[in-house]
Amino acid sequence: MITNNENRTVCSQCGGRCCKSGPCCYVPSDLNLENLDLVGLITKIELTGYISIASSAGFLYLRPKRKGGKILDFKMDGSTECSLLGPNGCLLSFEERPTGGKALIPDKDFKCKSTINERQLYKLWLPYQRLLRYAAESFIDEL
Repeated sequence: MITNNENRTVCSQCGGRCCKSGPCCYVPSDLNLENLDLVGLITKIELTGYISIASSAGFLYLRPKRKGGKILDFKMDGSTECSLLGPNGCLLSFEERPTGGKALIPDKDFKCKSTINERQLYKLWLPYQRLLRYAAESFIDEL
């Protein structure tokens, strides 16, 4: 569990530079994936309206959609801004945010750091690659 480190003053002064460079990412426990089957995952993605299946070097994970993005978000072209970025920071409460967003430590000099790294994310998402591939196949017509 990550302690609430939110600082909306710093985020609004900064203008959300981190969120404009790309959405943060979920970890499986954010979405209770350990208790979901394929239908449950697809339903969760569709009902929220802001989750995308993304890929980094063929490795799949979930993150918020980019502004104007689709559920399958394998290309980083066009806008990279997170769809959840509002005028004062994230539109979600701290508790609702993806772990990638909660892990950002606001800095008054706008050099925010994360307490989670890519290797940790890779390990967390590795057991879900098959489930994510099947889910991605169900949205293939979106490409």
